Amino acid sequence: MDFFAAVTYLLVGTSSVSGLIIPRPAMEATNLPEQIHLSWSGNPTEMYVTWATPSPSTVTSVKFGLDAANLTSTATGTSTVFVDGAKAHKVRYIHRVTLVNLVPATRYYYSCGSDSGWATVYTFRSIQAGTEWSPRLLVYGDMGSVNARSLQEMTKEVQADRYDLVLHVGDFAYDMDNSNGDVGDDFLRALEPLAAIIPYVTVVGNHEQKYNFSHYRNRFTCPGNDEGMFYSINVGPLHLTVMSTEFYFFLRYGVTQIYNQYYWLAKDLTAAAENADNGWIFVAGHRPMYCSNPDMVDCNPRGNIDYAVIDSVWVQKTQPGRPVWYRGSKQTGRLLHSDRKSSARTEG
Repeated sequence: MDFFAAVTYLLVGTSSVSGLIIPRPAMEATNLPEQIHLSWSGNPTEMYVTWATPSPSTVTSVKFGLDAANLTSTATGTSTVFVDGAKAHKVRYIHRVTLVNLVPATRYYYSCGSDSGWATVYTFRSIQAGTEWSPRLLVYGDMGSVNARSLQEMTKEVQADRYDLVLHVGDFAYDMDNSNGDVGDDFLRALEPLAAIIPYVTVVGNHEQKYNFSHYRNRFTCPGNDEGMFYSINVGPLHLTVMSTEFYFFLRYGVTQIYNQYYWLAKDLTAAAENADNGWIFVAGHRPMYCSNPDMVDCNPRGNIDYAVIDSVWVQKTQPGRPVWYRGSKQTGRLLHSDRKSSARTEG
């Protein structure tokens, strides 16, 4: 079988999601779970479930099973207090549960909640194991809360089971911290019909920078120990490396994270290039890797240090292959592959 990654790039402007209404009260009116979304550890027998409530709960749980009417398994997780950095210091409770011992490529049903009540039953398909298959990714970036014109259509496609994973390449809500974080709440409520039924993998962007990226770090669940700023997963024959292009532009938050990412990135890409199971290496960052215009906002040489690592690994470890580019207005994905038999397909 040929190895390939089917990648759809939908470059979404800030547009309106007219008609898409979540039939759920606002956070202040109830303590039921809301802003429910899935994400993935990279293990096909696991799935992360994340949601928010305005008040604490004694238990953070997910009931799940193979039948929507018979959720036979229960997993418990953790709840953390997230205090917004604005003057009002609005408090939210973020709940996280990891579902384990899932059968890969299997349809599951789940409901998250606690003693305060349970959410709507949602469904998802666990990720397929192994590398002898072709992952289907929905990739986009820059989507606002007020103006997400493409969200309805993307939700329909996800509900039709066209994709295995969603990758949002930075800039959420415009901005999640606005109005004491209420804009972030609205955004994740609108996203729930999509993100609650498919792994929603995230990349940090410049619009998440407020309070040292606190809304991004707290609202999303990612693998690794770096709060989603940089990490990697393998999905089929595709190695996906997520990095922060923002460390270099917001130096007031420190420089240690720059060094940490630099050395991690070199190690991650070297290991990925040496892994014979990786037909493709995909590096995702919010700002473009290279530019063909003099835009010094997004195309600033400050970020080139990590891109130099990418090129170094490419030259040293995958020289027999060839680069394949997908270029957009805000983010550039570069697929690197070796001389093994591979093919690439783009849908859209």
